Amino acid sequence: MSRVAIVTGSGRGIGKGYACALADHGHRVVVADRNEAAAKATAQEIRNAGGTALPVSVDVADPGAVEGMVQATLAEFGTVDILVNNAALFGDDVEFNPTGWDPLEGTMEQYRRAMSVNVDSIVYCCRAVAPVMKAKGWGRIVNQSSAAVYYDTGNLYSLTKLTVVGLTRLYARALASSGVTVNAISPGMTVTESILNRFAGEEQARAYIAEFTASHVPMGRPASVEDLASVLLFLVSDAASYVTAQNLSVDGGWTNRI
Repeated sequence: MSRVAIVTGSGRGIGKGYACALADHGHRVVVADRNEAAAKATAQEIRNAGGTALPVSVDVADPGAVEGMVQATLAEFGTVDILVNNAALFGDDVEFNPTGWDPLEGTMEQYRRAMSVNVDSIVYCCRAVAPVMKAKGWGRIVNQSSAAVYYDTGNLYSLTKLTVVGLTRLYARALASSGVTVNAISPGMTVTESILNRFAGEEQARAYIAEFTASHVPMGRPASVEDLASVLLFLVSDAASYVTAQNLSVDGGWTNRI
């Protein structure tokens, strides 16, 4: 069945992979990203492949902008069935680098910005789509957490992603009786621009990735975006109708969590 999906932060990286995978499976996709050019490029790529996509420029840390995103979706497609809260600040966001924030001396501006994008945005987005999903008695919300919640809570990024797990459980309980499921995905090492841009050059980045996966990941390789997208497709399907409040680690055995 073709459904309507909003994917935040889908102009590039994992979010783009999610948007394209949903479109490939027949869903109509809202490509939401703060970078308008990136959103338009991803949407056009989906259209070129025969899919349906609407690009929307949005700062998910702004509740008014989030409401505008949902209203644009309703105006174009008439409903919202799936929400993927993927947008987040990571290490390549130089101005507000959440992995490099010093808990004793880092600025509160950095802290608030990371929390607003990585955490508050999920609250805004869930609240904006919940009435639509509850009214129809069906909905899927998937939040992007991280394997970092298990192996390293010593930086601001990890803190925000741990909070995402808590929010996932909170909204899962609030929406469970309405036919709406809420789950999270925790990716392990995944090769995207966010990883590559942390290094001076791609060769250096690839060397780090190879060394890291050889030392820490039992499967011996990093995740591909397709590895993550396949889990997303399951969580948003009817096959996952009895799965909610879960955080699925997709990390090749790195964190060894049950």
